[in-house]
Amino acid sequence: MAHAKDTKYQEFYELTVNSVTGDYPKGYTINRGLAKLGIDAGGVNPFNYTTLKETWTSSTSIPTEDALKTAAISQIETDISMQYKDKRYVEYPDIKEQLDQLYHDMKDGKLGVGATTGSWYVGISSVKDAYPKP
Repeated sequence: MAHAKDTKYQEFYELTVNSVTGDYPKGYTINRGLAKLGIDAGGVNPFNYTTLKETWTSSTSIPTEDALKTAAISQIETDISMQYKDKRYVEYPDIKEQLDQLYHDMKDGKLGVGATTGSWYVGISSVKDAYPKP
């Protein structure tokens, strides 16, 4: 049955990811599922499962639609759980600034337990605390 949001340009699956149900474009879902399954299906059209089957040229047998959706959910959950890395990356100071902070902390004798009060440690810790690993 067609999804309520389907158009001639995009079709959707209703998926539950991390206990939240939402609408995911079929092309995106199929691509994430193929990635999770480690299948390189270059040259296929993942608009929907029908076009995927019609354009499938891989020597690997085509996964079922349900297998692709299950794999996609797992991959999307992994993608979401790794977002903290990207958030940390943009928040961390430039490496030159970090090295300068470390130099000044060392020059000021902030070593051992005292290092936890240094500008480098405090700065890095604040980013790690703001975006914890899941």
